[in-house]
This record gives sequence, C-alpha cells and structure tokens, in this order.
Amino acid sequence: MKTIQVFLLILFAFISLQAAHIHGGYITAEIVDVNTAEGKSTLNVACELYRDALSGGAPYDRDVQFGIYVQNNNGDYQLYDEVVVDEITNFGIAFDYLNQVTIERGTYRFTVDLDHGLDYLIAFQRCCRSPVISNLVDLDESGIAIQLDLSAEALLEPYTLPHFGDIPLTLVKTGEFFQDSFDLRIDDGTSVELEFVQPRQSGGTFDTTGPGAGSLGCCECVKPEAMMCLPPFALVAFNSMSADAFGVSNPVILDNSYLGFEGMTREIGVFQYGIQITSSRNGVVLAQQIFDYTLYSLLIDNVDDNPMNSAMLYPNPNQGKIFLDQLEILPTKYEVFSQDGTLLYTEEVSGSSLILETEVGVYYLRLTDERSGEQVIARTVKM
Repeated sequence: MKTIQVFLLILFAFISLQAAHIHGGYITAEIVDVNTAEGKSTLNVACELYRDALSGGAPYDRDVQFGIYVQNNNGDYQLYDEVVVDEITNFGIAFDYLNQVTIERGTYRFTVDLDHGLDYLIAFQRCCRSPVISNLVDLDESGIAIQLDLSAEALLEPYTLPHFGDIPLTLVKTGEFFQDSFDLRIDDGTSVELEFVQPRQSGGTFDTTGPGAGSLGCCECVKPEAMMCLPPFALVAFNSMSADAFGVSNPVILDNSYLGFEGMTREIGVFQYGIQITSSRNGVVLAQQIFDYTLYSLLIDNVDDNPMNSAMLYPNPNQGKIFLDQLEILPTKYEVFSQDGTLLYTEEVSGSSLILETEVGVYYLRLTDERSGEQVIARTVKM
C-alpha cells in the first residue's frame, strides 16, 4: 500500500483550511402534483452532494440557497425564485477505501410550486472543489455550479427524474480496464441519453477570511448570491487543454446501451468529469441534469483491495448466463433488480456461474456475503 499512501500524502499536502471539499453532485426532481386549473405544478427537489471527508474542508452547510431561473425573450436569465434550505439529510460515509479515499453523501431537499408555460433552470452554487482533484486548471477558482434544466412540458404530468440509487464508481486501478453501469433509477416510459460535458463552475475564495467570510455574496465568493450570479455558468477548464476530462491518454467512454462508462485510466490522478443526463418521454425532451463527479485512479496494490472490483462479471453483455471471477465472499446471496430499483428475485449461490431468469434488458446484481454482511454491487446487461 506504500504507493497509494505516498501519492495521497503528496496531494493532501496542498489542503488548506478553506471550504475545499466538494466532490460533485446533481439535482433531481419529482413532479408530485399538476394543477391545470391554476396552471401550476408542485415539485419535490433534491440536490445530492458528495463531499471529500478527508480534505479538512468545511462540513456540509446548513443554510444553502438555490436559485430558480427563467429566460426572457432575449435569451437572458432572470431570477424566478430563490429557496433557502437550512438542513441536510446526511447519509454519512458512502464510500471508504482503507480510510484514504472517503466520500460523504448528503442531500438538500425542498418543495416548490412552478407556473406552467415556462422553461426553468434550478441551480446550486458554491466554492470549492476538493483540493486533491488533479485534472482541473485554477482549482481554487473552480467552484461548483450544479444545474437542472426543466422544459415547460416537464410540468404537465407527474413523474420522477432519473436519480442514483448507489454511489457512482469512485475508485479504479490505474492501467486496468473498468466497466460500470450507473445505478440510475428511471421511470417507465422515460428514455435517457448520456454524454460527457464540462462541469459548470461558480464561486471562489474571495471571502474566505475576515468579517462576513462565507456569507452570501459576490460570484467569486464562497457562497454566490442567486440574484447576482445568473446563468449561464462558466465551464470548468481541464488541464488536458480540451473539453475531455480524461484527456487523450485515458480512453474512457460512455455507453448508452447500459447507461454506464468504461475504459482505462493510464495516469494516476483524481479526475473531475461531467455527464449530461437528457430525459425524454414520447420524443419530447423534458429535462437535462448535469451530473458532476470525481473518479480516483490509483495504483492499488491488489485489485481485490478495491471493493468496487471484488466481483467481476463476464461476458457483459450476455445471454442470461454470467460467470463470476475474483469473488472471495462466498457463500453468497444475490439479488436482481430492474432499472427502477424493483427487486425481481433473490437466490443463494455458491458457485462461479449464475443464470438470470429475466427478459431482455438492463439489470443490476447485488451480491452479499452472508457471513460478514458485506455487499458488492455489480452490474450486467442481458441481451
């Protein structure tokens, strides 16, 4: 483990006592009531935020401002409403690797009524991204702007936007192929397309010291003011000198057939990346969420040390029969879930192969060590 320890110690040497801690996040929403008589819809909005628990930065804020914007006839944004959330649902540690890569997960929630006939942009703005991230230019000034775009058509019927069940892939072994399907929960009748985009940025370190430090303020401040700091937000600059977060040396691609990504990171580093999730129903685009996250690529001494890789499935895609490799948590229970998180069936297995009794589609497999209770999420595609 000496390689990873030395690498992380070098990275953490640059950590200050500023609020540098954010690893990314996204905004999702559920349309829970449509009042056609009044021309309004009620939405439950959730912003899931991921935090680097080892960076020494500030904990989750307890007073967070969300801006809700609309565009005028000139295409310029103006503030429609602002919502202040004073508490967070903190799920605690969502991922930990030997107490050297530790990610917290928490969610801000609020309810809002929106008028029909308008397109909306909902945004959360703040400094500062985790200082261990290695693929960004001007990291101190690359605060985060998480945005959700909602079309007017999105408010006309109740449904839920895609949201993650499990925490996305956080750690891969440098130089080794990985494949991971995002655990996206998607309503029936909704089609989804993914594409890599540059994350949005807002906020900075202008007011990290002195009176009023960290209060709502300028667009280069710790907490940008929703009224002042309007969309469109600046794009994060990658040090690869392109819009590709992973650069030409690290061939990582998205695959919309199983809503995941795969490839290889040949370089040691911590890569910030963005994915735009476009949701449509009956051919009409309803929403675009920008998912902003961080992937560690480290020289793990043994792939079995990585809990995300402790169960490998092949072939993938498959025709119903899959084989397990590098699985050391026998005896095992496995559970098969549909894309919307519905448990389809459960069986006990102690061998190296499984038969999936399912229709053609995408399914998630959860393996559980009955002795320790440890769970490993592995995903597969049934053709």
